Amino acid sequence: MSKNRFFGLTSRVLMMIVAGLLVLSYASIVVNPAKVWLISLVGIFFIPLSLVNVFLLLWAIKRRSKSFVIPLLALVPALFFIGRYVQVDSEEDRIARMPHSDNTFKVISYNVGRFSLDNEDLTRQECMDKVLEFILDEQADIVCLQEFHVEDVDKVRSFLSRRMPEYSSEYYMFPTGQGAFGNVTLSRMPVKDKGVIKFNESANLAIYTDYMTQKGSFRVYNCHFESYNISLSGLVR
Repeated sequence: MSKNRFFGLTSRVLMMIVAGLLVLSYASIVVNPAKVWLISLVGIFFIPLSLVNVFLLLWAIKRRSKSFVIPLLALVPALFFIGRYVQVDSEEDRIARMPHSDNTFKVISYNVGRFSLDNEDLTRQECMDKVLEFILDEQADIVCLQEFHVEDVDKVRSFLSRRMPEYSSEYYMFPTGQGAFGNVTLSRMPVKDKGVIKFNESANLAIYTDYMTQKGSFRVYNCHFESYNISLSGLVR
């Protein structure tokens, strides 16, 4: 086999693999990840897979190779699916999110990491002060915090009332030998109901809070994503 023929065959195989992965990323929109989790992971790479296919398309065209058809066919469905991955706000969307709009409210979700930093120049208390100062400056209607840490689990509500006086608080904390940590939801809205959702075989959890507005009620889930426990072996098991 000549060198040019081997190179051409290899490049076509590469194009087919990348094109196939892009097609799988389209399928991630309609396939239930609980049944086929691998496809949902491929869907995360829609943008880089699309860019690689565009590069291979231009490269094949430059070489005047008929193999340009492979990435071209893979990219055609992207015209219909790209809106699921990349969205541009319309003028109506921007107006709806403007401050003081009767139709919108502002929500912040922040994993505060127990207010611990690798930066030794800041203590945990100083980190907490900066985080809470940031949250107050944002003037959000609802604030969801994960890995919130306090020294005394019995004084969580009094602590939050003192530091965040504009907000009511709902929380679930895990007591430990070095204080307590958990999820906290702060809001400026009247609370209708609340609860905790625990996951089997996991220390992770979510809390939910129902709120009342003039147009009805809605529920906010405050969930800590246990990303540090995600591993290939864990997914396969």
